[in-house]
Amino acid sequence: MQSMNSSISFKEFVTSQVEENRRLWYAAGDQLPGFAKGYSTEEQNSNRKRLNEQLDWLSGNLNKPFANEAQRDYFTEATGHRLKVLGMNVLGLTSEQLSVFEKEGLIDLTRQFQEQARLFDPTISMADILQASRNVWTANYLQVLLGLEAKLTPAIFAYSMLYPVTDNYLDDSKQTLQEKMQFNNHFCSWLRGESVRASNEHEEEVLRLIKMIEGQYARENYPQVYDSLLAIFYAQQESLMIPCAPVQPYSVDILGITLKKGGTSVLADGVLAAGELTIEQMKTIFDYGCFAQFMDDQEDVGGDLRTGAVTIFTEAARAGKLDLTMNRLFSYSRQILKELDGFITERSAPLIQISLKGIDLLLIEACARTRSFYSRTYLAYLEAFFPISYTSLNELNKKIQRRNLLLDRLTQVFWPENKPKVPVVLKTLVPHPLP
Repeated sequence: MQSMNSSISFKEFVTSQVEENRRLWYAAGDQLPGFAKGYSTEEQNSNRKRLNEQLDWLSGNLNKPFANEAQRDYFTEATGHRLKVLGMNVLGLTSEQLSVFEKEGLIDLTRQFQEQARLFDPTISMADILQASRNVWTANYLQVLLGLEAKLTPAIFAYSMLYPVTDNYLDDSKQTLQEKMQFNNHFCSWLRGESVRASNEHEEEVLRLIKMIEGQYARENYPQVYDSLLAIFYAQQESLMIPCAPVQPYSVDILGITLKKGGTSVLADGVLAAGELTIEQMKTIFDYGCFAQFMDDQEDVGGDLRTGAVTIFTEAARAGKLDLTMNRLFSYSRQILKELDGFITERSAPLIQISLKGIDLLLIEACARTRSFYSRTYLAYLEAFFPISYTSLNELNKKIQRRNLLLDRLTQVFWPENKPKVPVVLKTLVPHPLP
């Protein structure tokens, strides 16, 4: 494998890979996608019954107080077993595939991140923790693919926390435009390694996170780390400059900005996980990030339309139904996911297999949640390849909401706040005493 060297700069790599993915996107067909597994009405009804039974069991047990920690531990273990059986019966996953999460410690790493996030910022909301956890999951996934130990490193923790910390500040209506511009200038300077004093408590929090990354990766030894952080910073800034709808055709390179934002975001995860990547590794991880950004934009199409945001999916929705654009995303995803073959080992194979099987289901389910933007004929086609009917899916989601079986509540039950463990990461790297 070829290592990153002086013959191509990080900026040149990003530009080249954006153009490669632009080519792949336009080359992807917009014909109806085929799927490996379809479901009869009888199978969908059987799966609906299984899911309802488990929701009823979970709801009933959650409403009972635990007499002691042994009861809580038993409930946690029983829940894990039942979820594993559901994954095998409903999704057709194997025991080996489902065991990879426990084998790699991925579930425990989520708990560790939750504890660390609360220690770093006792006021952080569960919504922000869950938002940041998505980035931790991506980084841990890449660690397995890269042959590394799956663990919550200082750099992964810090990069994941930068999402809610910076977004919340920039979204805060109490901050003036001048204050936000000053923050962005300071943020950029810190990423470059420049010595600029933080001007308020929030900036001090961001600076602490950057110092955690510097504590793990010395700038002189790991230039890719800081190149990748600057790349996602610049991509985010470019994304923020997209005007609200309506925009004149061809006046904004929406596709290019989307690819750059998504690719650099996940590429930073990979670099922060490993410290340095080869060109081949960078390409695959960047491409996966482009696809992930398309998935996010597809899921957010309704909200983006309400706020006037401009994405590939909002512009297609404004022009009509999203059927053909979604077909293109299915086709594009299959080109991108083929690249994961280069990461297959005995250890990573179960996780990659789950990805390949799960991506189509995630996309089909996302279409169900945004169904008003698709034709009835298209939704009926997709529904035949989902484990339960869209009507049953809607009923299950209502039951989950009604019984408060949401992820934030489940997290608090399984990992209560009253048993914090002081993690090594924060013991050694947070530059002020822990509360």
